[in-house]
Amino acid sequence: NVLRTSGDGTVALDSLEPSPPAAGEVTIDVLAATVNAVDIAVVDGVVRELGVSKSTEPVGLGWDLVGRVTARGAGVALAIGSVVAAVRVGVDAPRGALADRVVVAARDCALVPPGLDPLDAAVIGMNALTAAQALQVVGPPAGRSLLVTGGAGGVGGFAVELAAHSGFDVHALARPSDQEFLDRVGARRIDALDATTFDVVLDAAPLQYDATRFLDELLPTVAGGGDFIGVMGWLPTPQLPGRHVHTVFVEPDGAELGRLLDLAARGVITPRTAGRVPLTEASTAIDHVRRGGHRGRWVVQPS
Repeated sequence: NVLRTSGDGTVALDSLEPSPPAAGEVTIDVLAATVNAVDIAVVDGVVRELGVSKSTEPVGLGWDLVGRVTARGAGVALAIGSVVAAVRVGVDAPRGALADRVVVAARDCALVPPGLDPLDAAVIGMNALTAAQALQVVGPPAGRSLLVTGGAGGVGGFAVELAAHSGFDVHALARPSDQEFLDRVGARRIDALDATTFDVVLDAAPLQYDATRFLDELLPTVAGGGDFIGVMGWLPTPQLPGRHVHTVFVEPDGAELGRLLDLAARGVITPRTAGRVPLTEASTAIDHVRRGGHRGRWVVQPS
């Protein structure tokens, strides 16, 4: 079974057998996968409108998963039965992570460490990897200040935890209801953007979808010589004179994912779950994510 969409706002559970794993690949029986904002963009046809997706056929949903290795291609060292997490990227494939079985590249997998519940590991992948890769582009903290928009959201929550852990002076644009979380992770909450500037601005919200706020309120918060990081690779980002502009779009990286899972097992970053549903009720999770306002990921379990 695989959850797919034609980009018309609806989803369907189709029967579609995966191919056997090729060299360097593994077959994974999925224990849990998550619904992310990118899935909503696929379901609602946004990626097709933007020209990101060229497919005219139904496409699979889900970018990150945890599961058990059940078959492996040539050259793969992962043991059969290993519980691994993986991130797969793409909006045109006929099947994604929201399925009962997937085939992924072994190099994109990371072992789930002892002591970390696989269902918790499922919510780490795509969002924590995006946050980590965004922070990597600006290098060590070096005493710099950092603003994260959506500072308690899916990507933003991991970004503030990782940044605070590494030594940034972290500020988060977030709701009053997020105060407890931000206090615990060591970030200072702000209610609104003003004349204050920051050495690094990470737009995890992302406000890029709101052109007025993005141009008039967010971009002026980047200090001279500072860095702006956008996380929506398919959206154009204007250049800022005297500042550095970076755009990241999550890339599978098994080694880095393993590091993040270890940080979760040690309590450095927090796996937050908004709810769990079976694969047969995945549309419920999609509706929740579309409405927004939740904290943590919606987890989908095939059985």
